[in-house]
Amino acid sequence: MGSPLRGAQISTSASDGTNTAFVGSGRDKMMAGPNVGSAVSPPIWPGLGLEFSFIQPLATLYSNSIAEWANNRLMSKFGLSGQTAEDLKPGSNYQNTRAGQTSYVPKILIWGSENYPILWKVLGTYVIGDSETNGVNLASDIADLYNLMVNGEEFQSWVNFPFHGFHQWRKGKWEEGRNWMNTDSNTGWQQVIGATWVETINGTYWENTCSEEYYYTYCDTQPDPAQCRSYCILTYPTVYYITMTNPAMGLL
Repeated sequence: MGSPLRGAQISTSASDGTNTAFVGSGRDKMMAGPNVGSAVSPPIWPGLGLEFSFIQPLATLYSNSIAEWANNRLMSKFGLSGQTAEDLKPGSNYQNTRAGQTSYVPKILIWGSENYPILWKVLGTYVIGDSETNGVNLASDIADLYNLMVNGEEFQSWVNFPFHGFHQWRKGKWEEGRNWMNTDSNTGWQQVIGATWVETINGTYWENTCSEEYYYTYCDTQPDPAQCRSYCILTYPTVYYITMTNPAMGLL
């Protein structure tokens, strides 16, 4: 996370509120279902968690703390505090100084590509037993539990039709947690770590205004073919945009 080219967005996110918003959103979505209850689950106490002792290794999942727990552990592992964190921020004095230095060594844009789901793979690597699959499996198990509630509320909405709207409302609340585990958490994490980027490159493109016969046949017979061909070429400035949007470890 210390490239002199761009810095690390995750360091900025740790201090500008992006990270806090990510955690808060996850906590709210994870607790949306438990806070309204379910007709098809074990007893639920809002704010205390869900008890699913029949699924291991989760046992008791405190859904209101999973996002914060995961986030805090990762931030701690990455050491995003103090002067190091300040230097890592894109646009910091350190980064700007290094980026402006003249060097014969090319500056390289490093793009750490990863397969989805990036957040849970990172979490598994740094927090849960040093294994990507541990994080992915945990997230999958949690999402399955929430989906169980979603399906149960859908069933209840038709069996108990006079309360169809009520059960559909509760279903939607459980879907918030399920969707956060499956997709929203990873989208939010991409923003936290800066996993999307648009690189702007100033360049040129050229257009040949002469016929092929003139450009190749006639110019080849001249003393200076290159100078002959330059008469045919018009050069235009242009800007190229390279957009990186795949789930990734982040941009350096």
